[in-house]
Amino acid sequence: MAPIGGFSRASLPIREPLPLLEASAIRDSPLVKDRFLSGRNISTFLPGQWLDVYTPISPNAGGFTITSHPYLLEPAQPSPYLELAIQSSPTNPPAAYLWQDPSSILHTPIHIRVGGSFTFPPGHLTSWNHIKRMVFIAGGVGINPLISMLSQIAHTQETTSDSDFFSVSFLYTTRARPLRETLFLSRLTEAVTSLKDQATATLFRTQPKASSELEAKSEESRSSLAIQERRITAEDILNELGPVEDRSNVVVYVCGPPQLTDEFVEVAKKAEGMKEENVLCEKWW
Repeated sequence: MAPIGGFSRASLPIREPLPLLEASAIRDSPLVKDRFLSGRNISTFLPGQWLDVYTPISPNAGGFTITSHPYLLEPAQPSPYLELAIQSSPTNPPAAYLWQDPSSILHTPIHIRVGGSFTFPPGHLTSWNHIKRMVFIAGGVGINPLISMLSQIAHTQETTSDSDFFSVSFLYTTRARPLRETLFLSRLTEAVTSLKDQATATLFRTQPKASSELEAKSEESRSSLAIQERRITAEDILNELGPVEDRSNVVVYVCGPPQLTDEFVEVAKKAEGMKEENVLCEKWW
């Protein structure tokens, strides 16, 4: 299928499990590990998709979101790879396997299958030219598929001459913790910075402590990230949707826990001027 506004919307490249060559850890957080997998057997995927991962210790697959972007699989890359974010789950055999020390699983073959329809670009659009604004709303680990989408947008904007690029707004809510432990915060900031005046991002932190508030103020003063010590409200979402007369050209992605997702999707879909089909969501338990 032809690209839409510079973004490829190819069909799923993999129907059957294929072996990957290695699994290694690059960055750990208290709750999530990154696993980087050799991508030489995969031609492409869509930002937002996940992998069914089959490990040697279980016949059942574990589903993990791809958090890298498709550019990293292009032939020009010397070492193409996929990045998966694996949340700690000792009772889930595939997750427990991938949480092992990297030296225990390095070069161990695993099998994968690509899947998922919560993707960027959205599958229901046949034309991209009229879209003027993208709004991403992430709750906790719901940032996983959205960071892949944002990374792809930032890369495409860096490599295209299109001056009429859509704007991006990213709202991210999570429990207050040291900023260095906030999942994908540095990548979010880097992507927004690269998009310059075409993108904004706000981190909403719940249950903050006094020490974390001081850290947040310091981070806010030296980066492109705005930080609020409260929940996302309906008013925040409506503000990001922009003027009523322009909302038919806005696409919204929401990903997070079910209650949060249902609440924010309802706000966006019922907002005056919005097209319901342009509000897309995925629930994470």
